[in-house]
Amino acid sequence: MKAKQRKIKKWQCKYFFSILCLFPFILLAKSEIRYAFAYENKQQYWVNVISKIELTKETTLALKKGMQLVFNYELILQSKEPWYWKDKKAFKKIYIVSYNQTINRFEMENPKNRKRKEFFNLKSLIKEMEFLSNFPLGKKKKLDKNKAELKVRFVLDKEKLPSIIRLESLFKKDWDIDSGWTTWQLP
Repeated sequence: MKAKQRKIKKWQCKYFFSILCLFPFILLAKSEIRYAFAYENKQQYWVNVISKIELTKETTLALKKGMQLVFNYELILQSKEPWYWKDKKAFKKIYIVSYNQTINRFEMENPKNRKRKEFFNLKSLIKEMEFLSNFPLGKKKKLDKNKAELKVRFVLDKEKLPSIIRLESLFKKDWDIDSGWTTWQLP
């Protein structure tokens, strides 16, 4: 009887420790690209991306304390040929996000034209970033759509973090906001 109880206790301990080891990963925010749709119009390719973005407690706290964060949609349009024939074009959509404590609002800046958009809460700002619409990819003459694919990811640009936080981001998973690469075929 005691041997059976020991086996059960060993099994319970292994089960408990495996859950305990996985617990920090469950709490981490995960971002993902849910859908990307490329289409052609006026001799050019365009893309719409729908994603799910979650910020960690650490990044949310940093924003509310006044730190400026830079998020990127990184898009790569490439042919499916072998690596030595690949024709590759890279694009970036940049979001500069900050919190203005004087007016108590979140701001998103477009670095190309320096226009700012204000949001009353973080949830509405994230909703705005989750939809990338009508983003130009380039002339359709240069790529054969039957032999081309689109890779997309959403990521926090760690190079734009302050140096102290950049060092911390190497060791803490709280600063890993990366959807990973998702590949889509051109229509």
